[in-house]
Amino acid sequence: MNQLTLTKGGSISRISCWNSWPLRAQARQHRGIGKNALWNKIIVILFLVLLFPIPSAWSNSNLPDDSVYHVASSWLDQNGRKINISDLQGRVQVVSFVYTYCEHSCPIILANLRRIEQQVSAIEQSDIQFLLISLDPERDNPELLKRYIQDKGLNECRWTMLNGNPDDVLELSALLGVRYKPMSNDKKDIAHSNMITVLSKQGKISYQMKGVNEGVEDVVSAISKVVLADSGEDAKRPTANCPPETVN
Repeated sequence: MNQLTLTKGGSISRISCWNSWPLRAQARQHRGIGKNALWNKIIVILFLVLLFPIPSAWSNSNLPDDSVYHVASSWLDQNGRKINISDLQGRVQVVSFVYTYCEHSCPIILANLRRIEQQVSAIEQSDIQFLLISLDPERDNPELLKRYIQDKGLNECRWTMLNGNPDDVLELSALLGVRYKPMSNDKKDIAHSNMITVLSKQGKISYQMKGVNEGVEDVVSAISKVVLADSGEDAKRPTANCPPETVN
């Protein structure tokens, strides 16, 4: 191998530098070692991913087949916050379908839900959330939902109202067995099933109370059983609508 060098007279001459080949060989060797180290790191990472799969708190793959959280739908709560229905996993959900201007069965449903809230223990209250889903998303925008929550004196630490796409409302209501139909009267009321549904932390239907004239004792008992059964789950907990220090 040759290299150029400058002589005292300013001319350029070529001299042999065969003695430089060990350095080049060493550099090639180091590059080979670097590549091997990179592949070794990749193999270790792949092994760890296979050995320690992503927990259920980050994926829906481990949810029960009959979980409603398999549904891919996006909603707005009373604060205008966008959430996916699967974001609700991690707390026991007590669900009812209502609308803000309802003057017939909805007030009774709400009264029953408040009785349930009063009868569950303080410890259980931290594990449950009351979820009201509007049957009239075109009228019940987040601003109206917020006003409804405030007018009824509901604690946003435990109460959430959702506004969704009409198709998503129809899909979720069908999954929970709730039927509804707009009426042709002047107020544009909505005839609907009067039902309270208890969902486990993983979105399974654990109990349903049908009708508005039933006692809530069975619902309270069902909630207690679900909270106890789900107490060992490591599913993610949904973000509450209130500051953490105010959660009971």
